[in-house]
Amino acid sequence: MTFHDLRGTAVTRLAIVGCTEAEIAFLTGHSLRDVRSILDANYLHRDPALGESAIRKLERGKNLPTALPTGQKQYDHNEGKAREIK
Repeated sequence: MTFHDLRGTAVTRLAIVGCTEAEIAFLTGHSLRDVRSILDANYLHRDPALGESAIRKLERGKNLPTALPTGQKQYDHNEGKAREIK
């Protein structure tokens, strides 16, 4: 294990607890680009806790929109095509 491994782990753990990329960059000394790269390429896709957290948030969601805002298109399964919402 190297110092860089520990920094990468710190980036991941900070992201998991809800830190912004800017906060993570400040604390770890990485650039914003490096933080994004670390999160995208090396760590987050391997952490099952993120998926579990997303599912819990979805299950708790009580104010989910039931329709899109007007002017946007939504797929109509009955007509088999997208239609604009009025």
